[in-house]
Amino acid sequence: AQLQVPDTLTLDTALQLALEHNYAIRQARARYAEALGFVEESRAGRLPTLTASAGYSRTDEGLLQRLDGQTFGSPDQWQAGVQATQTLYAGGAISGAIRASEAQREAAVADFEASLQTALLSVKEQFYAVLLARQQVVVQQEAVRLLQEELNNATARVEAGSGSPFDQLRAEV
Repeated sequence: AQLQVPDTLTLDTALQLALEHNYAIRQARARYAEALGFVEESRAGRLPTLTASAGYSRTDEGLLQRLDGQTFGSPDQWQAGVQATQTLYAGGAISGAIRASEAQREAAVADFEASLQTALLSVKEQFYAVLLARQQVVVQQEAVRLLQEELNNATARVEAGSGSPFDQLRAEV
């Protein structure tokens, strides 16, 4: 989707756009979400696991054993099974994995905060730099206007005979 930028951009709007579209912030959010997933995954090690299996096979009737015209066995074979397991002791591996993933999550939070603050500071600096540049343009335009006015006055004085050509030359430069 195309980014819609308003005609007038306020600081709040610029900050909101940065929060929504800044690549570094989006990456930090994704790393945080990934860290949350690692925490859940490591906590799942404490939970029991349940495994279910099922199977079906069919044997060609010509391969079944026959005795006196009697067929032994069925050509259809069905199998089903359920198994539950629970880790009772893992030597601290599960709790260690949980602590490590929680530390990783905390690091992701700190990374997100740092990325967020860096991006927002950059937006503020650039926003105010644009405002400063606009004011500098206004000041420079006013300086050019005043210099042009000074040149016009110096030229008028030379033409009236009350000013020197040097004053006019200095105003031109």
